Amino acid sequence: MKARVVLCVTAILLLAVMMAAQLAHRDFLLLDNGDKILVDFPAGSNGYIQIKSLSVKSRVDIEDTAKRGFDKLILTDKDGWKMYPGKVDGASIAITLREVQNNEKDLATPDLPFDSDAVVRIVNSAPPRIAGGDNSKKGTKCPVCNTLLSW
Repeated sequence: MKARVVLCVTAILLLAVMMAAQLAHRDFLLLDNGDKILVDFPAGSNGYIQIKSLSVKSRVDIEDTAKRGFDKLILTDKDGWKMYPGKVDGASIAITLREVQNNEKDLATPDLPFDSDAVVRIVNSAPPRIAGGDNSKKGTKCPVCNTLLSW
């Protein structure tokens, strides 16, 4: 009897540790040029950013607000989830979708698509803030990955 109690307690503790170790993430849908997410990653959070293009080609600019400049990520729908390679622990990050204004196809360039949509996954951060975006379909599921999106 005592062995069963110890076994049950051990199983419950193991389950609690496994649940606590799961990474907390939120997904955001970026639809229009200039849609932006602002996010702070606490030091030591082991956080990261993943992006998935829902279009043939998408461009996302990722800027560490403490540094000058930004990293430009160009992805395709065939890439799947792509990890941002930069260090984010302890950083304040701005993530912006970039495309040609008003979907002017003749203004598109190899690094600036005329129309694109992307999902951004933020893992282990302080609560992200939307600095621009389309809220008309808030709470719907992503048609590609079937995840409930916030934007």
